[in-house]
Amino acid sequence: RELLKKKIEKIESDVNFKLYTNSKTLVEISKKINDIRQTISRNNTVIGEKQSRIEELNKLCFEDEVKIIDFEKVRNHYLDEIQRYRAINTYSDFIQQLPTLNCPICGNPFKDDCCISDTDLNNLFEYFKNQLNELLVKERDVLKTISDVRLRLNENQTTIKTLEAIKNFFGINMMSMKNIMMMRK
Repeated sequence: RELLKKKIEKIESDVNFKLYTNSKTLVEISKKINDIRQTISRNNTVIGEKQSRIEELNKLCFEDEVKIIDFEKVRNHYLDEIQRYRAINTYSDFIQQLPTLNCPICGNPFKDDCCISDTDLNNLFEYFKNQLNELLVKERDVLKTISDVRLRLNENQTTIKTLEAIKNFFGINMMSMKNIMMMRK
């Protein structure tokens, strides 16, 4: 019995035992644990919000990538048409410089009994020049649109990286808090 009393006295005199049995210390530890739980809960909320935003931005990035592909197809179509109209304009310049050529439709000289009058021919070539100018404007506009979409895509990708870093920070912070709680148990 005496040995048991000495062991109990030794345990009761131990600093760590006094810390854990002191009611003030228990209240402080309990408060810290509650604070850590609240911080973990807030971190979970932040992580969830960041993940939702990341998913939203990933969707927008995918849509922008598809838009870029589609706009590139439109631009390539415009470039093909521009090339065709430039060839027509080159042909019109050639015909105007060499008026002795025959009409490719009826075979008569353009100045004589041609199926196309000079006015019609000039109007046709003027039409092709106007079409070329319109296509050049459209091609420039679609190129600007592609540039704008690429810029937005890059900004969204940068934002995703930032959000991932923030999310990882909160995840690491939360894990360290959980580890602290585990050590307390």
